[in-house]
Amino acid sequence: MSIDEQIAILQAYKEGKTIVCSNKEHPILGFETDIKRGGSHYSFNFADIEYSVKPEPREFWIVIPEAGDQTIYSDEGAANLLFSTLSSRGISTKIIHVREVTGE
Repeated sequence: MSIDEQIAILQAYKEGKTIVCSNKEHPILGFETDIKRGGSHYSFNFADIEYSVKPEPREFWIVIPEAGDQTIYSDEGAANLLFSTLSSRGISTKIIHVREVTGE
């Protein structure tokens, strides 16, 4: 792992993101665990342990009017605005919130 990659891991840890770590020598037989920044300090060991930033689950909203095309938004406020606009015009509309399920 390069120094820049190590810095990126440390920065993500500092920002409170979840870090995934596993044993480099025995990735299948070894451990895999998540670490989060909390009250205790975690000592990183870049020589023996592989680290990565756990990706955030994807989240989006789908606005589906009774007649017409569906629209997908990554912003909840924008989805709600379209939903409200269509509903106020008497157009029957559904909004669906989708959030990716991860292995937690």
